[in-house]
Amino acid sequence: MLYRAHRDIHSQLPPDSLSISLNIMDEGEHVPWRDQYIVDLEAGTIAKRPTLTSGEMLLRCAVHLTDNGRDVAEQFAKSHPVPRVRANAIGALAAVEEGAGRAAVLERGMRDGDARVRDDCARWLTF
Repeated sequence: MLYRAHRDIHSQLPPDSLSISLNIMDEGEHVPWRDQYIVDLEAGTIAKRPTLTSGEMLLRCAVHLTDNGRDVAEQFAKSHPVPRVRANAIGALAAVEEGAGRAAVLERGMRDGDARVRDDCARWLTF
């Protein structure tokens, strides 16, 4: 099957027996910054955004290891052009804080200009 990126959706049901799917994806410069979505077809809503690039995972680790990692995360949280990356930077910063410090980081993220960032921060506040 050939699916058009960010235009087509497909429903993937569990197979009756062992099955393997191979996804071949374009690796153009824009790809890491585009979200993939899991859609709730019954509700007609986006249920999840599972996209996480290797850079975002590295940032999550770096904040635990060095002050430079925290500095980079602070800059990404404030000004990265991709909302998902801003949200993940905020999440990384919140992960190294406890109690009121964690809540303060997430509350700051809830003032972001993008609804997706605000929604992520609000959801993380409930954990």
